[in-house]
Amino acid sequence: MLEYGDYKSLLNVIQQSNQDNTYQELIGKEDRVLDTVNRVINFYRDEDAKENEFINYTISQAVYKFFNVWIEMFNEIMNNNGKNIIETVTKDDRLIFIGIMCILISVSLYYVQITK
Repeated sequence: MLEYGDYKSLLNVIQQSNQDNTYQELIGKEDRVLDTVNRVINFYRDEDAKENEFINYTISQAVYKFFNVWIEMFNEIMNNNGKNIIETVTKDDRLIFIGIMCILISVSLYYVQITK
């Protein structure tokens, strides 16, 4: 026959397995919650990146950004005494605005050539 000590040890084993199962369930739930939070964060990070793309600018935002980028570039070039011009020009999305400036200059020179 089983004695009281055997019942007690059997009860301890059952409680320990219940605690282990509860712990495993909590770990599984925590993993699912972390996965969900990571997906939400990545979604909003991607949305912010899409909003900051040049293609998604309105005309007024593009004009404002155009002048702001040129002012920042001139200030950085003047403060650095002309050092690291390549880093200054290639920083962030400045190349797009430099390209726009080149197009504007070429179109204006074309009109000057035509009117002569």
